[in-house]
Amino acid sequence: MRVRADIKCHACGFVSGEVIGIVPDGLSGPRKARIRGERIIPNPLCPTPWPTPGQPLRCARCNGAVYLDELDVLRERPASTEPVAVPSARELPAQRAA
Repeated sequence: MRVRADIKCHACGFVSGEVIGIVPDGLSGPRKARIRGERIIPNPLCPTPWPTPGQPLRCARCNGAVYLDELDVLRERPASTEPVAVPSARELPAQRAA
């Protein structure tokens, strides 16, 4: 299941960015769910540079601890869709003037 969540600070509430990733099937609950991050998008208003791989993820404003907030499930569109037939003007019923 693909999810999106904000990276939010415990101390000041600043949103440092967002993470888009995958939650393994069969896991539920806040302690059991682990998101495997596919993409981390920093907030364009971050006052400090984004940490490099291997550095801990901290708040970009106050260097406080962060958590994932507003977890949204991303729905994927079906691979194939059937086109919808649009009726021509000749096929539409005539409308009466009132």
